[in-house]
Amino acid sequence: MNDRRVFLYKRNIPPVEYIEGVLDVYFRQCSIGVTTEDLGRCAAVFANLGVEPVTAERIATEEHVTMVLALMASCGLYDGSGTFAAKIGVPAKSGVGGGIMAAVSGRLGIATYGPALDSAGNSCFGLYALERIALEENLSILSRPPTPFSLRVYQSSETLDELAERAGLEATSGKVARYIPELAKVFPEHCAVSLCSLDGVVVGGGKHSDFEFTIQSMCVPFLLSYLLRRLGTEFVFSRFGRDPTGEPFDANPKWVEIDHKRWPFNPVVNVGAILLASMLPKDTSERRRDGFLSFVRQVYKNAKIEVDEAVY
Repeated sequence: MNDRRVFLYKRNIPPVEYIEGVLDVYFRQCSIGVTTEDLGRCAAVFANLGVEPVTAERIATEEHVTMVLALMASCGLYDGSGTFAAKIGVPAKSGVGGGIMAAVSGRLGIATYGPALDSAGNSCFGLYALERIALEENLSILSRPPTPFSLRVYQSSETLDELAERAGLEATSGKVARYIPELAKVFPEHCAVSLCSLDGVVVGGGKHSDFEFTIQSMCVPFLLSYLLRRLGTEFVFSRFGRDPTGEPFDANPKWVEIDHKRWPFNPVVNVGAILLASMLPKDTSERRRDGFLSFVRQVYKNAKIEVDEAVY
């Protein structure tokens, strides 16, 4: 009897019921609603290697955050990751809700929102805006950073408003995700940008900076950080590879062999993210998802963050 069947047998859980419970938890994680300001503050925690910029509270260990950033850099934009690394050069994670979260270690966190997606499922507005910011602020981890670092161009909401307007005019291709009904209702012209420095100062721009969108698969960096803290590095990565597949997020799974067993290539693709959700503490679905939501609120420093029930 394989490991999964032993797990289900010992707990007297029918396989279908168990899988539906895992999917319920994962879909709720994807349906957490945030603004670009929320996401920018959170990105700054990752950029600060796990330390909340304002309170100096350690949310995750430096080792764990470094692992998460490495996966964001190599796999965070799926089959678009290589191009993103070459053109923009910062660790980032996208979601089909239109958000992109980028963390520039030791410098700042960045969040963008634009629901019109390219063929790889990444925000067209976000890609354009991030390319401009990375170029004009010299953020690429592949280039020599300025010392000491400070924003040169995007220091105010006015400059970010100008960027959002310019990006909105230039990044006109792409379509909103229509396979989730609520996402299909959003106007593709919506856009916003937020930067959060490592002293906690947030600068936002765009006409929709207070618009709430769902994180979708951007939940993976938080989920991975949460599980690394609870279960440890060795256990978590005994069930995942750490390399990009070079394929879309929803492609048929590729497997890597670890200890003579097949596991997902990485925790970022859909099958890997669902496996991550299955590794949450073995309790009721309600307690599992509430525990993770509490962690997300802690990272975002926003106790009002909730699951968008309509998207879920």
